[in-house]
Amino acid sequence: MIIGVTQAAILPQLWGFDHPLTWVVAVIVGLLVGTALARCKAQSSPNLGVSSFIVSLGGLLIWRGAAWWVTTGQTVAPLDSRFKPIGGGIEGCHRANASWAIAL
Repeated sequence: MIIGVTQAAILPQLWGFDHPLTWVVAVIVGLLVGTALARCKAQSSPNLGVSSFIVSLGGLLIWRGAAWWVTTGQTVAPLDSRFKPIGGGIEGCHRANASWAIAL
């Protein structure tokens, strides 16, 4: 969600939509935020004496709610055209037939 919001809402205000570095900066921001949140979760378990399962479950609920709050429940779009091929798009990274064959 961090990557999507960065691509669709924050960076286009700074340098316009479809800038060549939009997806790179968005992925770096996502990695930094994800690393910071993971570090907070990892340190809270031993420091507070809470089970790691409870910390993970609580993190799931908190970050899911935070993602909904940031987007107000709406779809984040449009994404940068250079970012879409990373996930393979609608047909997957090997095209539709090969992707289905691999999945099966």
